[in-house]
Order: sequence, then structure tokens, then C-alpha cells
Amino acid sequence: MRCIITLVALATISIAAAAQDTVKLQDGSRIDGDIVYEDKSQVDIVDLVGTKHSFPRAEVKSAKKGKGFGKAIASRLEEVNEADPDALFAIAREALADRKTAKDGQRLLRRVLALDDQYPKVRELLGQVHALDRWFEDEKSAGKAIDAHYKELGWSKTKGAWIGPEAEADFKAEPEDFMVDEGAWRPRLEVMKERGNLELRGNWYAPEEKDFVHYSEVVAARCELVLDGAQTGCSVVLHYKGREHAKRLSAKLMAARDWFAETFRRPAAARKPLGLEVVLEKKAAFETFKARIGDAIAMPPAMSPRPDMGEAFGLGFTDLLGAVAHDEIAVPGLPAGLIESPRATGELDEAHMMIHLIGMRLMVDMPDEPGRMIPDAMVAAAATYAEIVAMGKTRVSSATEESKYDRSGMNDFHGNVDADVADLRKRLKETLKTRKISLRSWFFATGIQLDEATDQYGVTLLDWMLQTRREALIAFLHDPDFETGVDRLFEKHFGMSFEAAEKEFLAWL
Repeated sequence: MRCIITLVALATISIAAAAQDTVKLQDGSRIDGDIVYEDKSQVDIVDLVGTKHSFPRAEVKSAKKGKGFGKAIASRLEEVNEADPDALFAIAREALADRKTAKDGQRLLRRVLALDDQYPKVRELLGQVHALDRWFEDEKSAGKAIDAHYKELGWSKTKGAWIGPEAEADFKAEPEDFMVDEGAWRPRLEVMKERGNLELRGNWYAPEEKDFVHYSEVVAARCELVLDGAQTGCSVVLHYKGREHAKRLSAKLMAARDWFAETFRRPAAARKPLGLEVVLEKKAAFETFKARIGDAIAMPPAMSPRPDMGEAFGLGFTDLLGAVAHDEIAVPGLPAGLIESPRATGELDEAHMMIHLIGMRLMVDMPDEPGRMIPDAMVAAAATYAEIVAMGKTRVSSATEESKYDRSGMNDFHGNVDADVADLRKRLKETLKTRKISLRSWFFATGIQLDEATDQYGVTLLDWMLQTRREALIAFLHDPDFETGVDRLFEKHFGMSFEAAEKEFLAWL
């Protein structure tokens, strides 16, 4: 099978990846990159595309180290296991956010690849290009290799790409049947099949969207509803408004999952279970969908349309399936079927609601030991924070103190609508002038006790913890010892009581 070129754009930075270290071998070859280990018998270096090379000292002519990590990054590395790709990736993302430490971030990303060459998003962040069965540092270096390859084969260049002599006549006769692949003109159908692309109603979709294609076919067959859609990562959306609308929504949903996975170091739990959202135009279509699809998807794995759906449901992800009609939102939360919440909804509110639910369910599933309960207030705070990260603002709010808890229905907008983290922090300062909220009471609050004031407190508290006590928070949330009281677990990981932590939080506020 021919290798397929994948051009990956830089996601966050566009600075040159300057070599830090250099190893020269006795045979005259040279490798630039990052020396990660050396002793009297061996030298290990990670090259500029993230491949680790180990050389016996006898083969090494010289090993020269360049500038080391900056103080801030070096200090962070001392706190983690450098053999843990998740920990290195988290530090790398922090480093990439600041141009002063961006090169250190690139070095760390290459170290992540040396540990796990399939780690999600790393090659995208580095701007690497895959061609000719290997990875290149950037598009320019890949292009040079491609040109040299086809020149050696004796191909000619036309309209910006190479073409073989056996295909020239067909290309001139039917150019629309060809596409550029790996720098060369090739038959479109051949390329699509080779890439593993899937055909659906005359259109081609990438292998990464296989779940979308499957469920579009399932819904069409069972409900006679033809829905286009899109898939980003493990977030699938079928939408009556079409593919572009679904693309935006699935990207937002996946952004929330990615934030959660990176922030709380839960890449497997947050990214692998499939999330399927179906958005329908009319209530009649919604009723048909619910009758013919809804109950089947909530069944055990052996009886589900796809085993992974049943498995994911068993893991407790109630964002597994959401179905929305123009005046209804439905979320499967119980084996009995779908829960309906009447509400006029538009694109914006629909996305906010779905993301909010994802944040809640991911936090519920945080502990490593099934059965350990995360405090309701922490679940609500994570949901709102994820919503803000993905959408910029929150629109899903707990009710006012007088109207009790109204988060799932969203029948009315409350005081925290259209607020970001900074807005909620500012509002909390005003709230605390007239209302006492203690850290202890917040941790022990039940769902019915949460309101817009506790939302303000929770998001601001979570922001403080992520900025100043991230490692302690992650350890606390992962701890499987659910028989130990929340207060003792808090003291175990934060090294202080609720009262002491509250003083620090209020001083920071």
C-alpha cells in the first residue's frame, strides 16, 4: 500500500524547531535533537521528528549538548516521572502557551513521541508531515524528499504535481478523475479506497469518521431519516441542518473532552468512549427516533447496534447519546429510556447544553475505583468550566436560590448566563459581601442545594486549584479510597484542612 501524505498545520505556534543537541557518529553521519541519556557505554538522542536513537559509545565521535531547559520547565520536570508521556504532554502544552518557553515545549513534545509515537495531537502541534513512509520535520523538508523521489523515477511535473508516464493520457482526458496524493496525480477512486475512506450517499469520508458514517446509515435504515453529520475525535453529531453545522458542534464537543483529558490527565477515559448526538428538526421525527433507536442504544453491549456503544454506556457516560428536536432536549440517563426536557433551543444553547453534560459525566467518572463519589458541587463546577473553555461563556446555570435546582431543564436563564471565568470571579466577590459560603459547605452540598452563587464559587475555586494546586487536585480526584471521608481525603492530598484552604482561596480571590 502506498503511504499517504498528511499535511498537518501548526496548531499553536509557528517557530522554528532549532536543534538543541548534536550527536556525530564515527561514520560521518549526524543527528540533531535532544540527548536524553548518556553514560560511558551509550548515548540516546531523540531526533527532530521524535524518534529515539541509541548508540554504543564506540560509534559516537562526539555528543554535544546545547542549551538546557529553562528554569521554569526544569523545575516542572523535577515534579513528574519523565517516562510518563501524559505528564510530559501536560507540561509541553503549558510551555507552548508562552513564546519564552515554546522551544522547550517542542522538545518535550518530541520526547513524548519517543515514548509513544502514536500520542494524540503531538505531531499536529509540531507541524510534522508524513510522506514516503516516514515523518518529516515540516512541509518543506517533506517536499524536497518527494521531488527527489519522483525525479529518480523519471516522472514529469504538471500543474504543480508529478505524474507517471503510464497515467499521462488518462489525466489529459479526464483530469477531474485525478487528485494530488503524496505530491503526485493519481486516480481519485484509487486514492480514496487506499486511504480507507468511506462512501455515504455519493460522498467520501475519512476513516476517522467511520462512526458517523455507520450511525447515519443506522438512522436512515431504522427511522427513514437521512441525516448528514460529522465526527471530530470520538464526538459524533448527526444534524438535520447538515454537515457544516455538525462540524462546528462536534469540534466544540471534542474541545471540551480534550480540555478535560489534558487538565485532569484522563486521556483514555475522556477520549475513547463514543459520544453520539442526534439533532432533529421536528418533534414527530424525534418520537420516531426515540421509538426505533433510543432504547436499543441503551441496551447491554451484546444487544446494542455497536458493542462499543453499550460498553461506553456501561462506563457511565450519559452523554453517550443526546437527541434534540427543535423544542426538546433528550438525554439517556437511565435504562428506562430517554429523559425529555421541554425547551425552545437554538444552535448556541444546544451546544452549551451538550458540552455541559459532557463536563459533568467526565468528572463523575474521574475516580480510578468505581463507586467513589465526586462531590456534586465539583461535578457542577467541572461542567461549567468545560462549557466556558469550549464556548467562551457559560449559558447553563443553576437556578436562583428561590427557584431550586433547574440545571437539566434550562427553562429559564439565570444570573450567570453569558459569563466567563473572570466574570464569575467578579460576581463571586459581590456575592460574598452578602452571603457566607464556606469551602466545607460547598464540598458537602447536594445537587438540590446548588444555585447560581455556588456556581460562581465552584468555577472560581476550580480555577484557583488548577492554577495553584493542580497536582493535589488531580490526586484527590483520582484517589480510589471512597471509604475515607471527603474531608480526610482533602487533607491527605492538599496537606491542609478545609478551613486553611479556604483562607488561602479567599486571600487569592
